[in-house]
Amino acid sequence: MTCPLLDLPVELHLVLVDTIKETSSTESEARRDIISLSSTCPYFRSLLSPIVFDRFTLRNDDSAQSVTTLAALRANEHNEHIKHLRFEGSMRGFTVAENGGYRIRDRMRMWPEDLHTLEIKEVEAYFSGGVYDVLSNLHRWFPNLDAVSIHFDVEDYWHFHLDVTEYNSSDGILLEDLQHAKIEEQVNPYRRLMPKLLFFDHLNTPTTTSLSISASDDGPLGAPDSYNFPKTLPLAATHMSALKILHLDGIVLCAELRDFLATHATSLADIAFVSCFGRYSGLANTPSTWAALFEGFASASPTALRRIEVKSHLSSHDGHRGGGRIPLNLDLSDQTEAWLKAGPSTRRCFYYEACWDNERVYVSEWGSKCGGLFGKKTRRGMMH
Repeated sequence: MTCPLLDLPVELHLVLVDTIKETSSTESEARRDIISLSSTCPYFRSLLSPIVFDRFTLRNDDSAQSVTTLAALRANEHNEHIKHLRFEGSMRGFTVAENGGYRIRDRMRMWPEDLHTLEIKEVEAYFSGGVYDVLSNLHRWFPNLDAVSIHFDVEDYWHFHLDVTEYNSSDGILLEDLQHAKIEEQVNPYRRLMPKLLFFDHLNTPTTTSLSISASDDGPLGAPDSYNFPKTLPLAATHMSALKILHLDGIVLCAELRDFLATHATSLADIAFVSCFGRYSGLANTPSTWAALFEGFASASPTALRRIEVKSHLSSHDGHRGGGRIPLNLDLSDQTEAWLKAGPSTRRCFYYEACWDNERVYVSEWGSKCGGLFGKKTRRGMMH
């Protein structure tokens, strides 16, 4: 017995698929129905393969599911259909020593060459060989890849114990159960791992046109002198040469970001800074100030720029970002008012947030002061 549905033209079959998408209450429900339809016969499996196999989730743990997933990926005839790769990183159960501990006092007795080798091994231990091979050769595995999402559960960062006996104290400190927001950056492999997680080195193709980086609610990315976050963003002039859209949320300005904007001045058309922070300094050439960032970008003569947005937020009371916007009717300084009146009507100014130089950034709730995380020495000012 033949199925009458198969006698319909391909165009009507595709209309049927579109109807399923439009009438389903959620995307997951529509996807489930399409997968069910693809399982009915070889014809629909072939027809719907580009939809069913348009996304793929990769994990770096050693579970049986992850091993099976990698094996299926190697044998998958539908890799060409994958448009979106989602990498879900996990550090649960990871240990850097045979006894499950990490002794800074032992590291202090090592030769620099041996210490460097140890740190590289510790970083590589986060990724199995198969996972690292996929992430390092995305275009070989997925020739038509459009988007890569990288997710790490912040609660999974550090689940091993630290025995710290010589950390900035002659008496020593014993931390029995270190969580993700304490002193991770004292652990050198953490610093080496952070740039690798973003995988920017694999996004240097002319097909990458949009980049969005958003820090977690636990604090900004790139905070200077922070115990918890890298001091710089791993951006380089060779990355994403055709980038058109750059959206940053919760980022601390740095020299790498300044240089990245300057080298992409001919391609960037849309730039957004949301809850981003600069360093306050009386030195005009300090690379991590708002002034240095925009002066460097302006000196590169941006030709493609159509929109630039800077949003500064007041801290909310619940310790999370997303509080009220800083009102734009605050009293302007005489110097700023004179500057606005003397120039053309297109002149604009914005309120910015920054931290003082030489002030250690510590981890607390994202709401202690304006801009958060920078203690009492936080500055809000006017940039024009």
